[in-house]
Amino acid sequence: MSKFWENKLENLPIKHLVEVFDLMPDVLFWIKDLNGRLIYANKVYIERVGLKFPHQIHGKTDKSFFPPPSTTVHD
Repeated sequence: MSKFWENKLENLPIKHLVEVFDLMPDVLFWIKDLNGRLIYANKVYIERVGLKFPHQIHGKTDKSFFPPPSTTVHD
């Protein structure tokens, strides 16, 4: 886990869950805020959407990566 995410999740109990999902090479894992914006995604998810660095995912929505109609189902 990068220092960027460690600082964000340091005091949250969810940190342990995130660490488990980071160890699973075939699992896409992400966390969104109440507005549907990504605040965390594991390396597998980041690579799947074509990005290279964890900080690039922060604040993005599904519409940033996936075309309609797949994004309209969750609006």
